[in-house]
Amino acid sequence: INNRGAVALTRGVACDLTGDGKTDSADLTALLRHVAKIQLLGNTSNADLNKDGNIDAADVTMLARKLAG
Repeated sequence: INNRGAVALTRGVACDLTGDGKTDSADLTALLRHVAKIQLLGNTSNADLNKDGNIDAADVTMLARKLAG
């Protein structure tokens, strides 16, 4: 998936994983920590960005690309 495709896939998807009302590097950090099993997210309903049933590196990549875009 290219950068444009990743951003398109995350449009309309709630990416505010920290609950602060914005999508930023704090959300990326929270997702990375969850995937690495360092600190699990309390609410994971928004963390499966590509909706494949897994919260994994693919979701991290999508959020990173959205933030870079």
